[in-house]
Amino acid sequence: MGTGRWLAAAELSRKQFGVISSSQLSEGFGVSRSALRAAVTGGRLEHLFRSVYRFPGARDDWRQHAFAATLIAGPESALSHQTAAMHLQLLTPQRSSAIHVSVPNRRSVTLPPRFVVHRPTHPFVRIERLGLPTTSHVRTIVDLAGVLDEAALEGVLDDAHHLFQGMGSTLEALLARLNGTLAGIGTLRTLLAERQGQATESPLERQVWRTLRSSNLPRPLVQFELHADDEYVMKIDFAWPAHGIALHVDGFRWHGRRNHFDTDARQRTAWPCWGGPTSCSPVFPCATTAGCASSRGCCVNGRPSTGSRSEFAGVASGARRRSLMVSPEFARSGAIRPRGCTTPAKARRGAHRRS
Repeated sequence: MGTGRWLAAAELSRKQFGVISSSQLSEGFGVSRSALRAAVTGGRLEHLFRSVYRFPGARDDWRQHAFAATLIAGPESALSHQTAAMHLQLLTPQRSSAIHVSVPNRRSVTLPPRFVVHRPTHPFVRIERLGLPTTSHVRTIVDLAGVLDEAALEGVLDDAHHLFQGMGSTLEALLARLNGTLAGIGTLRTLLAERQGQATESPLERQVWRTLRSSNLPRPLVQFELHADDEYVMKIDFAWPAHGIALHVDGFRWHGRRNHFDTDARQRTAWPCWGGPTSCSPVFPCATTAGCASSRGCCVNGRPSTGSRSEFAGVASGARRRSLMVSPEFARSGAIRPRGCTTPAKARRGAHRRS
């Protein structure tokens, strides 16, 4: 076999994460069995497993092994379950994880021990994403419902909501066709119904949302976009517009660095929501878990604010920081007054002394 054919084979392998099958070499480039053995002996190729080879210097990672699995399983196969979820960015990649491959129910395939073969009774759609054949994102979620616990499945749903537009309606349509015959379908339907097209953005937010759902509190709006004078102001993690209450949950995912936390704090401090024509609608003017509202402004950490603008004090516990803002009407009623916060009357007297 000439050098030109080997170069062409190497180019094909680069598009396949550095691997190539013996059938591709023989059918596409005319490599005989003896030439293949000589290439391995001479160091031109490395035998990865079974009928799959790779060129020296190719990056050895889980995607390479995943593509090799689909070469062995055949052209109708697709990565599925946890492996598809890792490639679709719904789960964190783990190099040591088993490689899951789905094949048509009628096909008999045997793979090495690290690989798990699935033969679903319901047909699946095979798509190609960034060079790897996988099941569709909604079918991947359905498959994961049978192997993940509820908390992990909730995280997958939230990430899919942000990554794939119209995910909720597409998933509901697939669930209707499957008619509840697969494991975990009931749990998946319950989580979809609870979300109502909303999704959190971090593990800590999901933990808080589970707590809120299990309480007797009214259902909040999740990732509520606040606008003032028709301009976007900020996104609120959990909002109760009818009560003028907003809850920010600052977890490690988006606030793992001090500058991220400080940026949010500055944004909230600059929030022009106190009275006058620039008031936000709905109004969420102030206070934190360490303070309550006075008649003219907020008392933050027991001290009155300057009055015209909201002030926020982050309450930190390790990597978990969160701020609770309440409307002045709600705070004056005394319904919410966090521990250590002075009363509105005392806050007014304090504000008079400071002025």
